[in-house]
Amino acid sequence: MYSIRCILGAVFAAALTCVAADAAVFTGGGSEVNPNPEYDTYVGQNASGSYDTWEITLPNNDYKVTIACGDPSAATGPHYVALSGDGSTYSQIAALNTATDENEFATATNVPVTVSAGKLSLRLGGNSQANRINFIIISESNLPVSTTAASTSYSRNQSQDWWYYQSYNSSTATYTPLVNTSNNRWSVDGGTGGASYPQVWINGGYPGFNGLDAVRTWLAPTTGTVDVTGTVTKSLVTGGDGVMVMLVKDDAYSSPLWQQTIAWNDASYYNFSVSDIPVTAGVTKLHFHINPISNATSDATQLDAVISYD
Repeated sequence: MYSIRCILGAVFAAALTCVAADAAVFTGGGSEVNPNPEYDTYVGQNASGSYDTWEITLPNNDYKVTIACGDPSAATGPHYVALSGDGSTYSQIAALNTATDENEFATATNVPVTVSAGKLSLRLGGNSQANRINFIIISESNLPVSTTAASTSYSRNQSQDWWYYQSYNSSTATYTPLVNTSNNRWSVDGGTGGASYPQVWINGGYPGFNGLDAVRTWLAPTTGTVDVTGTVTKSLVTGGDGVMVMLVKDDAYSSPLWQQTIAWNDASYYNFSVSDIPVTAGVTKLHFHINPISNATSDATQLDAVISYD
């Protein structure tokens, strides 16, 4: 199976060739603002009204392309990326046509494209805002379920890649689906303001002022044993009383597999790792909770998790 993974800013030039440049192209990041190098580095373009075109030589075939856009250190976008398999007809990737906040990323997963001209062409930029591309994954098949990341599998559809977006009420011990909003977030009522918390977005969430947890849930697609790794940090350190982040299996809320309390003014990144978790296909759920402790003031929290089958 043909597959290539490019961490842009690190191996971009070796994999893709710029055949037409209008805006200034540059690499950035690499300062470990985000502990994941795939998000910490990028290829950037200055704002321009014209497109840059990049190409990579590929055998003619059907492919699935996954692309992430964002800047770990600055708000940017909306991003513009379009793909072509015949070198002439381009299709814009709608999921990437959005602005991203500092250290926030838009991801399009498993975008189908048929290569018929011996190359995959990417049309980048062409808008009035700066473009950032973090990584590109090209494969002959969908990203395997053997490894899945919460951020790269983020979707505006519940259940895509086995991820769900929910709130949790500890008083009633119930999970409730969140509602999709127009700004690429999930919220408790479909709104965007403080009364609409909890919220879950691409690489984080915000618990609710009424004591509700923001939850990202993964349902096991196959039976086996999984390892969970990831990072978490507070996005806002301006007040409140901090958060408690937990990994909960099924309904064992009182006995989390892992938990980390982060003080209101603590901007550190915390790594987590839990190994050898037995799971059953279509039954076992792993819940990633952001709990407000006693209030949700300034409790926005970045959370990414990677689940791998042994």
